[in-house]
Amino acid sequence: MNSKRLPGTWMVAIFTLVATGPLLAQARQIPANTILSDQFETESRIGQLAATRSIVVIYSAEREAGDYLRTWYQALRAKLPTDTPLLAVADLGAVPFFVPKNAIIKQLAADYPDLSILLDWKGSLGTILAAGKSTATATVYAGSRQQMQVTGGYTAEKAGTLLEALKARP
Repeated sequence: MNSKRLPGTWMVAIFTLVATGPLLAQARQIPANTILSDQFETESRIGQLAATRSIVVIYSAEREAGDYLRTWYQALRAKLPTDTPLLAVADLGAVPFFVPKNAIIKQLAADYPDLSILLDWKGSLGTILAAGKSTATATVYAGSRQQMQVTGGYTAEKAGTLLEALKARP
């Protein structure tokens, strides 16, 4: 009796995956109105950049985000085409309300004077750029859509994977 139900169950499961696929793909898009500022108060319209060209976004919500972002940034910047934006984003959504934002901004400016780190105070990009809040990622976007993503710390192999995905873009 269960064997007769099995084909119907599979059909429902397949239909559900097909029907929700576009919704899952949309969840990986950076909204066009996304604007973030860095520790130097320079604004970046990250959503517009992602919609109009290929970009690479390095993201981290980890406590050591600055070091992670710097390592990836330095490794990729020299290898990327000069017209490809490389954005470093720190997810600060988990910072307690009683920690002064100005203190964090000043510390980042002092620690990373040569690296613009976009500050995501609401953590709004976390659900788009990383499956888990503590996951660090490097992602290639083209036309607002995620093309390739690697997680964790920098390795030459991961960087190569990102660069190949970027080259494959028309």
